[in-house]
Amino acid sequence: MEFMRSLRKLIILNTSLIFLMVVLVAKFERAGVCATGKYLLPGDAKKGWQSFFTKGCIKCHAVWGEGSRIGPNLGSTPSRHLTEAQIAAAMWNHAPTMWEKMSAKGIDFKGL
Repeated sequence: MEFMRSLRKLIILNTSLIFLMVVLVAKFERAGVCATGKYLLPGDAKKGWQSFFTKGCIKCHAVWGEGSRIGPNLGSTPSRHLTEAQIAAAMWNHAPTMWEKMSAKGIDFKGL
């Protein structure tokens, strides 16, 4: 019974991630990100920083030296820019490991 609940949660989370990736790729395409070389969408840095803390990202990731070193440092300059497909593939391939570590740390990843 518990296995089925966990499996159902995993399926819902996978479906949500796929949907999010499709939406992001579509948004990048519409914004002309690939053609212009711009990799950042307009946003509110202060709200993003608050979300980084409130959603628990800081427990595993660091930005500009603040946070944990369990996951990748999200504030470092990449050695090369990744395409939207490469970002989606990296998230997809590493998601199960990330979910395991989040569960072990008691981080609720359903609302991410």
